[in-house]
Amino acid sequence: MRILLAQSFDFAMFSNNGIDYMAQKGRLQALREIARVLKPHAPFFFMSHNRRFKYAGKLPWQRTDRLLSPRFWIHCLIDLRYMPKHARLKRLEVHSEHYDILNDGQQHYSHLTYYIDAPAQIAQLRQCGFGTAQAYDTNLRPIETVGESPWLYYLARK
Repeated sequence: MRILLAQSFDFAMFSNNGIDYMAQKGRLQALREIARVLKPHAPFFFMSHNRRFKYAGKLPWQRTDRLLSPRFWIHCLIDLRYMPKHARLKRLEVHSEHYDILNDGQQHYSHLTYYIDAPAQIAQLRQCGFGTAQAYDTNLRPIETVGESPWLYYLARK
């Protein structure tokens, strides 16, 4: 195993919500390691599922503003097929004060996904060694508290 030297990278990125498929302990460990290997003021960019998104953890038929769409009904029928898998994994969900780990519809309910809101994620980054962090919505507009986007982008600096 090769050990990465502290302060040896100019930039780090975790793409496509990848960090959201780690358990809490592994996520925090990954964030601390990323902070450790970044040079001072080097940026770290990633995206994460937004706990405050209105459909976070909701089944398709619980999304009431889409009832008249034919696509909505197709998604409902498809998702019904995966409800036994969803029921098995739902028992493993975690609901805490700062984050949720949910069995959402991604990949047909085949895994658990980490959801966190912007203030909690920024606090988590600071705990793990980052000095500054900013959250952005899917239109890359900075947000301060609660974003309505399904996921948020984060730019943190050591």
